[in-house]
Amino acid sequence: MRVMAPDGEGNPLLEALLEDLGAREPARRWRAVEALGQRRDEATIRRLLEEIHSENSYRRIGAEEALARMGVSGVTEVLAQRLTDPQPAIRERVATVMGRLGGAGALTALERALDDDEPAVRGAATEALGRIDQPAALNALLRAIEDQDPGVRWHAIQSLSHVGASRVVPTLVRSLADPHPGVRGKAVEALGTVGGPGALEALAQALRDDDRDVRWRAADTLGQVGGEQSVDLLIGALRDPDPGVRWRAADALGRVGNLRAVEDLIIALGDAEPNVRARAAAALGRMGDEQVLLALRGLLDDDAEAAMLGRVGDVAGLAVQRILDKT
Repeated sequence: MRVMAPDGEGNPLLEALLEDLGAREPARRWRAVEALGQRRDEATIRRLLEEIHSENSYRRIGAEEALARMGVSGVTEVLAQRLTDPQPAIRERVATVMGRLGGAGALTALERALDDDEPAVRGAATEALGRIDQPAALNALLRAIEDQDPGVRWHAIQSLSHVGASRVVPTLVRSLADPHPGVRGKAVEALGTVGGPGALEALAQALRDDDRDVRWRAADTLGQVGGEQSVDLLIGALRDPDPGVRWRAADALGRVGNLRAVEDLIIALGDAEPNVRARAAAALGRMGDEQVLLALRGLLDDDAEAAMLGRVGDVAGLAVQRILDKT
């Protein structure tokens, strides 16, 4: 659709709608978004492009939404021109909007933005590409994962997890060797989402990572994946030197619910870390096996506090009651 001719600067209706983008009342803001999204003149597009860099978050988000609602080729062309704006922040916001517009024009422009000098712009373009369901977008993301900036690589992995194709698994596995722990952790999460052959072996590798945050994410993700092999890996993680890994492993085993873990979770009830004891007790309560009642009752006088769960003894008491309710 062709963009209409400009309707002039200082148009009172346009200015009023732009002002309403920052209104305190949500209904007023969204009425303005809807009205602006129906206008396709160049003056409106130009002013909305200015607003996406507003210090007022309501006006900024509203302008992005209005531009995305326009969804016409002319808007994409104007936005593509702004990807060469001298201000990196403008280029970053424009890339975000283009991801919502989609289409071949947006894809081509975002691919070019992957060569931007600013990592923030490349990151925004990478995230935007994850919203475009086209093979070329996937190819661009596979290129972005080799970016020199860890933030861009992080966004590339996040976008690849949205794609969800088995084709990306080898790339995600390679990312487990990334020098930046944040990137490795994101790769762990993505593998849990995408799954497929090789994912479990990669998560087993992540459980041996030098960085505890990566191991934390691996334990959480294995609880999401489930299966016999995940149970074995999580039982091993109950002996990790870091208590954060141990309690996440206990929690994950509770979510998986495989009775093969009962004996090891009973051992974890004697862990020196209250968080591990509490999560092990909660996990055993979920499994509902009567053989653990004696071990759980031994924790009823445990006054240590576990993060987010409270007193360990209270957690054990709830677990006991849960099991009794099932019998």
